[in-house]
Amino acid sequence: MPATKVKEEAQRLIEKLPDDATWDDLMRRIYVRQAIEAGLEVKNPALPGCLLPITF
Repeated sequence: MPATKVKEEAQRLIEKLPDDATWDDLMRRIYVRQAIEAGLEVKNPALPGCLLPITF
């Protein structure tokens, strides 16, 4: 993905965060987005066998 596209996508993710979002909330969304683009299955380490909820 071109650098300008990454910047636009990052801004879109930030705009969709709730006002009380934490850094962890942002990092989780970035991680999930990156994993989706890489075509990986994203698993929740706290709950083996469960997928992370993807809400953008």
